[in-house]
Amino acid sequence: MHQGGRGSPPRDPWPGQLPDPRFESLKGIRAMREQFPVAAEYAYFNHAAIAPLPKRTAEAMRAQVSDAMRHGVHGFARWTEECAALRRAAAKML
Repeated sequence: MHQGGRGSPPRDPWPGQLPDPRFESLKGIRAMREQFPVAAEYAYFNHAAIAPLPKRTAEAMRAQVSDAMRHGVHGFARWTEECAALRRAAAKML
């Protein structure tokens, strides 16, 4: 849903600051929100089927596509190792 009235720009719920400095655990929330440009225009709620991409994910996808475009199959070994490293990192989180 769009935040703001018809034709009005979206509003930032925490313009320039956290809601209350006592909430120290929220200090990273602005950086997290900045990873999701969709949050500047819409109130987005968790959805299991379709979700907006964080900036860093979109940037990684662009880099992968660009590498494939420039190097073709010659990057395959590197891509395979990057994929294995990602799986190891994900396994550590679990």
